[in-house]
Amino acid sequence: MLTAGLVRADAGDTLNFFVGASVTHDDNLFRLPGDANSQLVLGKPTKSDRVHLTYLGMKLDKSYSQQRFQVDVTANNHRYQTFNQLDFNALDYRALWMWHLTPRLSGNLSADSKQSQSNFADTRDFRARNSTVTAENRRFDADWWLHGSWHLTGGVAQYINRDSQSLRVDDSFSQRSTDAGVRYVAESGSSLALLGRRTHGSYDQRQINFASLVDNEYDQSDIELRMSWALSGKSLLDGRITHLQRSFPNISQRDYSGTAGRLDYPLPPTGKFQMKLSAVRKIVSDQLTTSSYYVDDSIAFAPVWQISGKTALRLNLVSSQRDFLGGAVVALPVARRDRTQSAQLGLEWSPIRAVSLSVNLLHDQRNSNYHNLFGYKASVSNIAAQISF
Repeated sequence: MLTAGLVRADAGDTLNFFVGASVTHDDNLFRLPGDANSQLVLGKPTKSDRVHLTYLGMKLDKSYSQQRFQVDVTANNHRYQTFNQLDFNALDYRALWMWHLTPRLSGNLSADSKQSQSNFADTRDFRARNSTVTAENRRFDADWWLHGSWHLTGGVAQYINRDSQSLRVDDSFSQRSTDAGVRYVAESGSSLALLGRRTHGSYDQRQINFASLVDNEYDQSDIELRMSWALSGKSLLDGRITHLQRSFPNISQRDYSGTAGRLDYPLPPTGKFQMKLSAVRKIVSDQLTTSSYYVDDSIAFAPVWQISGKTALRLNLVSSQRDFLGGAVVALPVARRDRTQSAQLGLEWSPIRAVSLSVNLLHDQRNSNYHNLFGYKASVSNIAAQISF
């Protein structure tokens, strides 16, 4: 809710600029449990805050011969009314070159960077200090159309995650990966792809600690099947299933493997209503003293009511469950399990094409069988405006 909204630009414009602002009220900024004393934990008599965001950006979309270039840059200014030590500025960007050498050989070269406040629900560190996360992606990929419906694909990528405070073991790391695969594209637009991926990662300024079962690097192998099925002229059923295996060369107790995936099913639109169902399973490294990773299963329902050509009402309901698993320093009698439910309602209005206004309400809560420290309730309200020119 604190990020810039979709940029509205005139069709065919090469260069567009936008400026926007939002005000967000969060009644439990640090996701404290219900029985926490905010004065003792935070040094403030309140756990709520009002956050002001202003941003300015530009969007470039230029085609030249068979090449297409896209650039998005946004300068953000985040200001907290109560916990002003959390104030930060960010410069987010995305650059993409969709290249073609021949009609049969094409691909993408991309780079992006995004900075955000640390997720306090995950850190459980209630000291009110500034901790921002910067995520950077670099990727080059190619698609070679062999014959008929068959394509060969391949790519190399680098991902860097930097946390200014490194409150958790997995916060700051970098990884490089290579992938290769084959893709079948039917005349209907449906496609099926199979690819393999190898990844090597390392943690910043981290030493091997055998007592705490902490390694300073890892290797991961993935086998992934992707599907895009054209249900009709208006919708695609998208899905992927991935079997992954991560190993730590010095601390094998932290090794894990499993199957992750995602399925997005857009229900056929009826009149002014559109709906989408999503099911996601993620496997995430989370090296705690009591676990090595968690499996996150979630389902989401997202209907949209297009009230008019200028107004839309959106609802997003999500229910998720996290199971913390894997080798650990301290074994629990029962594995930790967190359950989270969230509901978000948003109203969008564009009185003219260049202006967009929105109001959002969000409530989410989490319960844990491990300790009430990991449970919380939070309600967030947001109002935002943007002008494009």
